[in-house]
Amino acid sequence: MKNSLYLILMYLLLSMLPGTGVSAQGISIRSRNLDSLAVLADTYLAANKQAEAIKVFRRMGNVSRESNAFMEAVRYHNRALTIAEATNNQDEIILCLNQIGTDYRRIGAYEEATTYHYRALQCCEEYRGESDFALKNRVMSLNGIGNIYLMLNNPDEAEAAFRRALAGETQLESHLGMAINYANLGAIFEMRQQYDSARVYYEQSMTQNRLADSQLGIALCHNYFGHLAERDGDYTTALREYHAAYDIMERTTDRWHWLESCLAIVRVNIAKGDMQTAALYLGDAERVSRSVNSKDYLAAMYEMKYRYFEKKGDWRQALESYISAKQYADSTLNLTNVNHINNLRMLYETEKKEIRITTLENERRLILWLSVVGGIVLLLALVTFFFLWRWTVQKKRLAEQRMQLVATQAVLDGEVQERIRLARDLHDGLGSILAATKYNLADIKKEFPSPSDCAERYDTAMTLLDDSMREMRRIAHHLMPEALSEVGLKQSVADFCNNVPHVKFTYYGDESGLNPKLEVMVYRIMHELVSNALKHANARHILVEIARDADSLFLTVQDDGQGFDISLPSEGMGLSNIRNRVTAYQGNVDIHSVTGEGTEVNITIPLSTPTA
Repeated sequence: MKNSLYLILMYLLLSMLPGTGVSAQGISIRSRNLDSLAVLADTYLAANKQAEAIKVFRRMGNVSRESNAFMEAVRYHNRALTIAEATNNQDEIILCLNQIGTDYRRIGAYEEATTYHYRALQCCEEYRGESDFALKNRVMSLNGIGNIYLMLNNPDEAEAAFRRALAGETQLESHLGMAINYANLGAIFEMRQQYDSARVYYEQSMTQNRLADSQLGIALCHNYFGHLAERDGDYTTALREYHAAYDIMERTTDRWHWLESCLAIVRVNIAKGDMQTAALYLGDAERVSRSVNSKDYLAAMYEMKYRYFEKKGDWRQALESYISAKQYADSTLNLTNVNHINNLRMLYETEKKEIRITTLENERRLILWLSVVGGIVLLLALVTFFFLWRWTVQKKRLAEQRMQLVATQAVLDGEVQERIRLARDLHDGLGSILAATKYNLADIKKEFPSPSDCAERYDTAMTLLDDSMREMRRIAHHLMPEALSEVGLKQSVADFCNNVPHVKFTYYGDESGLNPKLEVMVYRIMHELVSNALKHANARHILVEIARDADSLFLTVQDDGQGFDISLPSEGMGLSNIRNRVTAYQGNVDIHSVTGEGTEVNITIPLSTPTA
């Protein structure tokens, strides 16, 4: 209730300014910033602009889905649907139902997806008649239903849905829509092993995609032709088609279809026995899969790694990849789901009246809510200063947080400089003194031969000097590795890992130099995590990975040690220091650990953050 009062007050204040309305916030509905869109949506709601708020929530759902945050997309689209139903906005109800169906379909929740697509289909037939809007959304619903049946290996139901959708797209004269449905029909005939018919539909899809100038559609058709050639054993043609799709998708932001093309190239090269080329493209697939961090992406990538290592005869790696693929794969689909989906159409007719009753109830609640808000508006003048005071306090808190970050950065910079000074003093000062002492003792032995018992004490003294010099060099290197300034982060970490048993290191991406302070921090964090895994977790295998793209650096340290309970309030000074260091660079620390099953620490540091 307080948030509603605040938003209404802000709307009134903005409206009082010359030439300023709700749009004065400067936030476009096309924005991709969810926080900004949330402010815009709440402002519209406070101003009783329900239609505009629905569009903003739908936009937020679409942005979340494009980022693979599918459950977030469902939440935002459901918020839009609730407002649309309360205001009886039939156009938006239909759009929201289809969007939610698409969200659920992307995560494999086929029952929920079918429910929403059929509800959208019924709304189109009941409320919109034969209008273009109804026709477009009927086509969208039928496409969603057809794809679900295709995923459930029910080609007959899928074909019926796609042919109805194709008829609608033809009526709309949509080249892109016809291309999609021709491709879907081709997939059905390929599933039935009727490859000549599949090729005919794929060629029709390619023609329509070219008329629509759809690069994604053209790339997908190249993939389809590659599948057919691969089935026939024509690997040369298959690779040509897959590479054509790969080249197109590499220029887009669609990582999923790019991954399909990349893995297809790996698969054909494995079949040809060209393991070197297969490894090259498999590395690209793994890098993209990990950067996107999607369950579907990782499952597909690990499945291909399993095939690759199986072909090479590396059974240990093959088994690990197979287990990872199964862990990420979606195994929730079963026969009960399929039968339930086939019966859903019989339930929708009986639910139609209930939906109408629910809509009327939502309208009644909306009217009641608006009445309450109307009464509260009269009291806004009494609470204006209170909200202004809260805004001032919040602004002060943000300023204090920024000062704390600056102070933390200064402490880290001071620590690096102090380590450099101590390392230099140990090496140049104490190291020189010990070396000089050793040379003087050696000269004394030459000039003054001693009895055997003195010789023994002399040798003991020389041994202690040698041990002291080695320990001094070890401490100096521990404080500030010389390799960082000479060969960079990658080689320094590799040298460290090669000298520690049970540690494996891999590096992906750009190898150019970074800010020296950042390299020191990453090296120190890696050193601390590996030391923890060896000393406290009793790990037998430790994996260190560093990946780098244009915007971020990623550090992962994974072990198979005894793990710990991350729900406990205390993490120890080591992890606390690591979090403080990463926070100073506006990075993120993500820890996954299960007692008895090992620990994985993932650290992300943005490279665009100022570090000096």
